[in-house]
Amino acid sequence: MRHNDEKDRYRNNSLVANYGYTFSDKFEINNNLRVSETYLQYDAVSANSGYDNAEEVDGVESSYNLNFIFKPIENFTNKLTFANTYIKRIYADAPNSKNTVKDNYYGERYLTMYSGNYNFNLDNSIVFGFEREDDEMGYNENATGTKYEHSYVESKYFDFQTRISKNIYGTFGSRFDEHSVAGNEDAHRVTLAYLFDDKSTKLKTSYGTGFRFPSLYNMYYVYAANAQSLPYVKAEKSRSYDLGIEKKFNKLNLDIEANYFNLKYKDPIEGWATGTASGNAYTTQNQPATVKSQGLELMSRWSFNNSLNFNFNYTYTSTYDGAEQDDPDNSGSQYNAQMVRVPRHIINLNTNFKIPNYEKLNFIFNTKWSDEARDYGNGNTGGSFDDVRLDDYVVCDLFVKYNLFNEYNLFFNITNLFDEGYETARDYQQMPRSFNFGLKKSF
Repeated sequence: MRHNDEKDRYRNNSLVANYGYTFSDKFEINNNLRVSETYLQYDAVSANSGYDNAEEVDGVESSYNLNFIFKPIENFTNKLTFANTYIKRIYADAPNSKNTVKDNYYGERYLTMYSGNYNFNLDNSIVFGFEREDDEMGYNENATGTKYEHSYVESKYFDFQTRISKNIYGTFGSRFDEHSVAGNEDAHRVTLAYLFDDKSTKLKTSYGTGFRFPSLYNMYYVYAANAQSLPYVKAEKSRSYDLGIEKKFNKLNLDIEANYFNLKYKDPIEGWATGTASGNAYTTQNQPATVKSQGLELMSRWSFNNSLNFNFNYTYTSTYDGAEQDDPDNSGSQYNAQMVRVPRHIINLNTNFKIPNYEKLNFIFNTKWSDEARDYGNGNTGGSFDDVRLDDYVVCDLFVKYNLFNEYNLFFNITNLFDEGYETARDYQQMPRSFNFGLKKSF
């Protein structure tokens, strides 16, 4: 924020571990664990509409995955996964600020999942499975103590993949979810692809439906005191389709791809003015509106020679935020109908270079240009929440890899090479130039 020049500290101590073991060609396990301890200082809006410089939060986060993979026969693979994610944040009390007492926020997720893959033959296979995800959160409510909320989702799915004829490939899949609070939803997807005889041209398309359940935060925390006795929020629902073409120019060592995409989703989950007798209180509800997004993706890969190749992609996205524009209570401050923080144009160029006749040393140079984007104003824009624009930006990264003794990979990376100051959200500047180096070895 721009009201002071004092520095805000951030610390992150992390431990990451991975372990896997193959008992036989039929059975293996793998695990990964991450634990992170953090400390953050920040500036929040205080109760008297000023700013407080003494806000701080301690956090602990951990995640764990345990996978059992069993392959009783060559064409049948089974995978059983147990996963856990844990987050806890403790906000220190700061007089005259929003946090006048010590606040604890807690979240935990348990996931049990089975997935199977059975190949009937070279042309037909099926992926299927089921999972259960349990979510729990705890938060301070009006300084009266910690309140806990819980929900779970049970899911079943399948995806059938087939070669319909010599040149035509297709898939069809469905997913069926049962949410303990928001009800039941299902989604379906079908894809088709036609590969020409010369194997250099492919036409493809897909059509699907989808949904997104509300989070515990959506259902219970956001102004829940002003909601109905059961803070019921249903899922957002979507429909999407795309059309594409892939083409190989073998003599030029050039691959290109073009795709058109179109997405609509209804019943978006938004903050909603309830219009109570005491004034406009707010809760979380589904907005009776449609949000739209469509655009074009262009991708290419060109190998100039064995030492130099380029990857280029361009995305054009046109959006319409019906959750705002179709709101009957809209004050008119949202003069632009674009979705916030979605640039209309994005370009990425990846350049990969190896010294001729010396392929141990590899240089990768990434360049990204992002068009300006819409966002909301805040206290730094005169207290107005009218539309503002995020500037366009160009950011470059450099990655250097060296194969040492044919056993070790030595790497050195510079992110944001030219120290570009840019934002993807208003007043949250992205990382300045940073360096990362290390040594990797596989056993």
